[in-house]
Amino acid sequence: MKIICIHRESRLDRKKQFEEGVGKHLDYEYLCVDKADNAVVSDYYECLGDLCCRASHAKCWLEAVRLQQNVLIFEDDVQCGEQVTPSGLRPLVDATKGDQVTFFSDRSDTIAYVVTPESAAILLHLHLEIVSPVNMVQMSVDHRIKWTANQGYIQSIFVSGYNFWQVADRESSDNEWGNPISLGKKIIYP
Repeated sequence: MKIICIHRESRLDRKKQFEEGVGKHLDYEYLCVDKADNAVVSDYYECLGDLCCRASHAKCWLEAVRLQQNVLIFEDDVQCGEQVTPSGLRPLVDATKGDQVTFFSDRSDTIAYVVTPESAAILLHLHLEIVSPVNMVQMSVDHRIKWTANQGYIQSIFVSGYNFWQVADRESSDNEWGNPISLGKKIIYP
């Protein structure tokens, strides 16, 4: 079972929280496309955090396809009301099959979810092409997965067993809804 935690190195508070909380008994690796050293250029620096968040999730999806195995993805500000163990997670991760994406709550939050190689390939195929900068910035990872499920491309599965939630202490520069976004400004992808 591959476990990835999306984490920016500059957020030491979140790293400590994850390592002492959800990740305490798990074997995982960190992954991030960081806005500090990302090659994406925009007239609005504020949207880079959102772009990097989406790119980080996409990089996790690529890992699922590369390894041809299910990948459990955590965001570093995830918290849980109980102790998280490999033996508790493995049945939930292994039960995800085919075109399914498994969420640990009915909200389809991407703070803790499982992708299969098949579902990851579908998500990558549908969401790597950038139609417009505004769409790219305004459609969060959660909404991209929900849209894909609503269109019938993948199945969203909801399981119980762990009560995950998010701290939601996003920096102002990462606020996807409070930014002027692009409004006609050009975002350049190298």
